[in-house]
Amino acid sequence: MPQIAVMGNMEDVLQQLEASNKLLKALTELQSQFIVDANQQNLFNGLLESILELTQSEYGFIGEIDYTNKSEIQIEIFLKDSGKLYFKNEAIANFNIHSLKCNSFAKNLPEGTDFYNLKKLFNALAVTGEPVIVNNLATDRRWEELPELHTPINSFLGLPLFDRDKQLVGMVGIANRPEGYDELMITYLEPFLVSCSYAIAGHRNDRRRQEAEKKLQESEELFRATFEQAAVGIARVAPDGTFLELNQKFGDIVGYTRNEMLSLTFQDITHPEDLNADLDYLHQVLAGEISTYSMEKRYIRKDKSLQWVNLTVSLVREVSGEPKYFISVVEDINARKQAEAAQQQSNNILRSVIESTPDVVFVKDIWGRYVIINSTGCGWLDKPIEEIIGKDDSELFPPEIAVKLMEADRKITIAGETLTYEEDVPQNGVMRTLLTTKCPWRDAEGTIIGVVGIARDISDRKQTELALQEREQFLANIYDGVEHPIFVIDVLEDGDFRFAGMNPAGLRVSSTSIEQLCGKTPEQIYPEAIAASIRQHYTDCLTAGASISYEERMVFFGIETWWNTTLTPLCDREGRIHRIIGMTLNITPRKQAEEALRESQHFIQQIAEASPNLLYLYDTIEQRNVYANGEVTGTLGYTTDEVQKMGTQLLPNLIHPDDFARLGAYWKQFEMAKDGEILEIEYRMKHKDGSWRWLVSRESVFSRTVDGKPKQRIGTATDITARKLTEEALQRSEAQFRQLAEREALLNRLANQIRNSLDINTILETTVQEIRSLLQLDSCLFIWYLAKGKDAHSKLPAWHVVHEAKNYDLPTLLGYYLTDATKRSFLAIANLEIIRIDDIEAITNPAERQFFLTLGYKSLLNVPLQTSRGEIGMIACGSCIDWREWKDDEVELLQAIALQLAIAISQAELYAQTQNSARIAQEKAKQLELTLHELQQTQAQLIQSEKMSSLGQMVAGIAHEINNPTSFIYSNIEPASEYINHLFSLLELYQKHYPYPAVEIRDRIEAIELDFLVKDLPKLLNSMQVGATRIRDIVRSLRTFSRLDESDMKQVDIHEGIDSTLMILEHRLKKVGSFSGIQIIKEYEKLPLIECYAGQLNQVFMNILVNAIDALEEVIGNTSSVSGKDEQNTNYQLAISNYQLPTIRLRTSVVQGNQVLIQIADNGPGMTEAVQRRLFDPFFTTKPVGAGTGLGMSISYQIIEKHGGQLKCISSPGKGAEFLIYLPIKSS
Repeated sequence: MPQIAVMGNMEDVLQQLEASNKLLKALTELQSQFIVDANQQNLFNGLLESILELTQSEYGFIGEIDYTNKSEIQIEIFLKDSGKLYFKNEAIANFNIHSLKCNSFAKNLPEGTDFYNLKKLFNALAVTGEPVIVNNLATDRRWEELPELHTPINSFLGLPLFDRDKQLVGMVGIANRPEGYDELMITYLEPFLVSCSYAIAGHRNDRRRQEAEKKLQESEELFRATFEQAAVGIARVAPDGTFLELNQKFGDIVGYTRNEMLSLTFQDITHPEDLNADLDYLHQVLAGEISTYSMEKRYIRKDKSLQWVNLTVSLVREVSGEPKYFISVVEDINARKQAEAAQQQSNNILRSVIESTPDVVFVKDIWGRYVIINSTGCGWLDKPIEEIIGKDDSELFPPEIAVKLMEADRKITIAGETLTYEEDVPQNGVMRTLLTTKCPWRDAEGTIIGVVGIARDISDRKQTELALQEREQFLANIYDGVEHPIFVIDVLEDGDFRFAGMNPAGLRVSSTSIEQLCGKTPEQIYPEAIAASIRQHYTDCLTAGASISYEERMVFFGIETWWNTTLTPLCDREGRIHRIIGMTLNITPRKQAEEALRESQHFIQQIAEASPNLLYLYDTIEQRNVYANGEVTGTLGYTTDEVQKMGTQLLPNLIHPDDFARLGAYWKQFEMAKDGEILEIEYRMKHKDGSWRWLVSRESVFSRTVDGKPKQRIGTATDITARKLTEEALQRSEAQFRQLAEREALLNRLANQIRNSLDINTILETTVQEIRSLLQLDSCLFIWYLAKGKDAHSKLPAWHVVHEAKNYDLPTLLGYYLTDATKRSFLAIANLEIIRIDDIEAITNPAERQFFLTLGYKSLLNVPLQTSRGEIGMIACGSCIDWREWKDDEVELLQAIALQLAIAISQAELYAQTQNSARIAQEKAKQLELTLHELQQTQAQLIQSEKMSSLGQMVAGIAHEINNPTSFIYSNIEPASEYINHLFSLLELYQKHYPYPAVEIRDRIEAIELDFLVKDLPKLLNSMQVGATRIRDIVRSLRTFSRLDESDMKQVDIHEGIDSTLMILEHRLKKVGSFSGIQIIKEYEKLPLIECYAGQLNQVFMNILVNAIDALEEVIGNTSSVSGKDEQNTNYQLAISNYQLPTIRLRTSVVQGNQVLIQIADNGPGMTEAVQRRLFDPFFTTKPVGAGTGLGMSISYQIIEKHGGQLKCISSPGKGAEFLIYLPIKSS
């Protein structure tokens, strides 16, 4: 082909045209081939045919370049050698053909051939991405020897192929063009090369798509096979819980078909107790808190049975992040759950067995640490299980015990055998014996990993065995060593008796040997008569089935003896009596002593019956009289038989109750009495005729119990009734003399007390108390006789009981009583006559009798008296329990007391008159002082009222005068604004229609600055409106504060009054210059309307707020200049370093439902206690002279009191002051 760049003549043009046609044809074929045939080899065959034809080259290759995961080049090359076969090769990383023979080259075609040495000719094209032109291979350093049988190469052109993203996708190599290669050739081939690169890229993309589709299909087939053949249930579940797809295993687990499941949600088949936990996990997954979760839950199968599964859930999301569906995998764990339940039940049974056994059960690991121990073991160690598990014996037992226990464990783990032995272990400091069995604890492979043991406390059994041994030894010692005969009789099945044994003492008594005795019947040992008696006793024992005792007389060797025999039957396991144990006691000495005692008792009986005193024997254990001689009849009138029949009721029935109470202490003396010691007591016993007889008893211990306590007392009783009557008469005589002395002492004592006390109530109270005590009265009263009645409206005389002394259980009689029912008694008292009634029942007047009975009297003694002023009183003495015979000396005593009492009352009345005169004088002085104080308060209030009235009138007048022009201004601002807006509208119309006014108008506009005027005039009017509003608010506050039109109580809003006061004082609250201003904090609650004098309350608010502002201003002054404060003024104290923003806090609230509380607090300097005590006094002030009148707080206090409220102050130096105002919501 001619050179494309030479176009000098027509021939060249034709050659170029032909070349272009060839190129266009090649491009068309390339595109057709790519569209029609997607086969890679056919595609590259066509490409190489076309490029070899276009370039007239002999040899060529084309390669597709791809990249591995490590970004290494991977090339698939197709070669053509002058129409010969194409060779396919793959190269990774290095790029150069090995020197291979043709057969070797062909052999490797299916697998490809490695290339290496990237600096060589062919490799440079792939590495640099630049065209390679070589027309003289011999001079090019990149050239190397070709493989054997390779077509010789004279010239070479390598061209890179790029895709649209400028990435190298392939390369083309052609060789052996006769004319060689140059840049024009590259330019000529550029359209074809671009199409080649696009074809290679499209083919690669198509291949990759096919590979992806193939992998997807394989993955889908794998997933479907896995999905359907999985051993677990798998399902796709929508976010709302609906089943979208599931495998057969899932349906088998829950018992539903696939179609049935697609109409259900997982909520429908989940057990209610597991649903909440499942939904909680699901919400966490949806919220992105977790990506997956697993849980064990129960499904409700179609047949309503429960199915345990292990559920694992993960979420699949859309590309946008929205939930798409859940993948749920469920594993059937029913068998495992059943096994776990069975295992748990088995464990529970084992645990129950271990816990219920009384033995200690334990398990130790290979290091001797306790792994398991039952409650019995915990109780044995006296420790909770938490303090035992994980510890070894050295931590739980004393060292010497722990060593033995651990050594035994070691032997078992070494020998690997079970061992049972006894061991001594302490429990609560006491050694106990345990029968312990231990065996090795092995794991599944049989390796010993510890010790299992069970221990039983056999201490009691050991002690029982020891006691049994000791008892057997003891019985053997008794059997052999006792001096009384003991014998054993065998009872044969036919009921016959045989001697089985006898102790040495029995053999000695019977003069026989054990060999002669054993196996013999009674008849074979004893004479016939004795043998018959013995057999009968044995038969009686069998019949009774229990022990029997009997006494019998026997003669041995001509000597009479007495024996007490006891027979005891013994039963075998079937309950048959097979043996009789007998023991015989020689009671001959006792029998002889009883006979001697009977003779002695007969002798003593004769002595006792002859005694002039009452002789008796009393059993303290049985509490009955054992014996009494005949003198009991002479002393008490009862026979001995009658006394014996009284039994245990003898003493309770016959001894006087007062004396019976003393017997307990007397009997206790016998518990300490010695044998032979005589105790004596006097007491009264009732004679059979009902009279009381005084007796004196002298007693001693007669017999004792086994433990040495007194059992019987023997004594004599002498009648001393005559002596006692004589003593009582003497005592009565002494009592009379003593009573006279006591009465004389009473008179003296009353006289002294009367002289020492001038209080009439004290005198009367003392008198009735002393009389009642001396005369042993139930009631003693002092009564005034009121001849004219108790008040001006009374028509009848009355009794006035003013003092009483009485028994605690009697009702009080204090008060007034009319005289209708007691007219006769009152007439007697009025005539100063004594009323003496021994028995109220004897009063003939029924009304009078009933009156006194109603008061509780059974006897009455009234002694009158008359004072120096003529007043009549009386001393009334009464007996309420029983009637009483009044004695003359009692009457005389009361008359003497009445005389002394009348004198004392007169003296007390005189003293009372004197005291009353002094009291009246003191009251008048106090009244005068109070009047002076009220006068001062009235004066201060008048001054303040006049001041406030004048101020109010002035304020009201000023407010009225200000209000008129202000109202005029305020009412005209709105029309003025409207007029000005109209003028502005008109001006805008002029400017619109006459944009070019005359020169004079333009000059005038500039002179008055019309644009500024238009903008500023509305602002000016707005400022005027604000100012007028402010003036109107101030006027309203002044009128509210003055309240001249509200002289009566009205219901008002407290908040309105406080706010109006603050409005008036606002000029003192603002920040001005260096003055920082005062902060006002309002904490208002919703209050009802308060019934009050509004103007007066506003004065209170004004006074408190002004004082607070003054105090805060003083603090502010101190912070700026300390020298401005009077250093000697201690009324206010504040640390300057603690300066805070001056603040007044106002708080309102409703308290107790019917009161309003107003709190006004400041953070000023506060006040001392001395200032607080005088804070509300008139004319008291802490301000400098001329700065305050001292009336504000005093008048405020009076105003609040006038409203029925309270005004309080809470303050301390440096902590500010708080005023509390309590006001009733409604005035009373």
